Amino acid sequence: MNEILCLLHPTRPEMVDAPTDAETAAVRAHFQHLQAHLARGTVRVAGRTDGGRDTFGIVVYRAAPHAEAVALAHDDPAVRAGVMTAQTFPFRTALIEGDTP
Repeated sequence: MNEILCLLHPTRPEMVDAPTDAETAAVRAHFQHLQAHLARGTVRVAGRTDGGRDTFGIVVYRAAPHAEAVALAHDDPAVRAGVMTAQTFPFRTALIEGDTP
């Protein structure tokens, strides 16, 4: 399986503390998107920092073809809505809780 690290940044830094209704809806859809992919096994881990205006999120997607993993990242509803930007990087998990060597 290929893994992709997706780095997400809000397009409007004030969104973290004072989201608009549209941003709130996009972030809700984003979370549902991640939950669905976690259930399918195509999200390995997801989370965000608590850095105020410097907040960013990460998602590690996995899929058989590399291009499919990248497509998953860019299909995020918050990215499609323009609420977040997504940068993707090839990634390889070395250690994660619960995995046995």
